[in-house]
Formats: sequence, C-alpha cells, structure tokens
Amino acid sequence: LGLGIRLDHRPGGGGIATIVDMFEIEVSRRFSAAHQVSVGGVMEELHGHDWRVVLVIAGPALDQEDLLVDFHALERGLEDAIAPYAGRTMNGVPPFDRVAPTAERVAEHVGTVIREVVPDGRRLVSVSVEEAPGCIARWLPADPGDGSRDS
Repeated sequence: LGLGIRLDHRPGGGGIATIVDMFEIEVSRRFSAAHQVSVGGVMEELHGHDWRVVLVIAGPALDQEDLLVDFHALERGLEDAIAPYAGRTMNGVPPFDRVAPTAERVAEHVGTVIREVVPDGRRLVSVSVEEAPGCIARWLPADPGDGSRDS
C-alpha cells in the first residue's frame, strides 16, 4: 500500500491496515533549460525556464547516525539526473529526443534515474518539477520500491 501504511498478511489478520511512523526528506535543485512542446495541438515557440526539481524520499527508520538518507548523496544523484539538460535545449537530448520535454515527463525521467540511488529500505515518494512559478508537475511512482535491487 502507500507509504506509512502496512497491510497485515498474517493468517487471520484479515488484511488489517496499520499506520506506521515515517520519516521524509526532501532535496531540490534548480537548473535553466529551454524546451519546445505542443499544447492543444499547437507547437509552442522554443522558450526557456528556470526549472526546480524536488525529490521526496521516505522510510520508517533512521540509520546508526540518525539519518534517513545522506542528503549529499541524494543531491549528487539529483545533480547527475539534471546535468545533461542544464543550460541546453532539452529537445533532442535523451530521452527527450523521443518524448516531449514536458514538466510531467521531466519529473518521470528524474524519478526513474533517482530510483537507482535510493538506499535499501527507503522509498521514492515523489518528484516535483516546477516549470514556472506556481506551475508544478508531480510524478508519483506506482511502485515506489524500497531501494532494494534485484541482482
């Protein structure tokens, strides 16, 4: 189920959901980039934005240093995810050579990259992208995972 809720699967548990304490952290970065997208079937002029990307990570417990996640490691992961687009036109830079570089798709792409650096036992809750002041797209992974990787 969603974060903070656990489903009791024990025999006779009856699928009872319980609320558990969770910690969340958030990191954000800004970058400038241009894009051109179609809105309502009309291709916009090429234009730039000062984008803001916000990641939210959650987990039920802190580590031995009382941290949920090392902020610096998460910041590096976010910087790596957005670096190919900073100061450029996103159209033509993968994956935006195949999909439109809308705020929604930017959020989804950053989320798929960040999932790879989320530590075990932690979950990617959301990735938000602010394209312009007050214009925010948010990607919520259907399966936020727990950072575990199948190897």
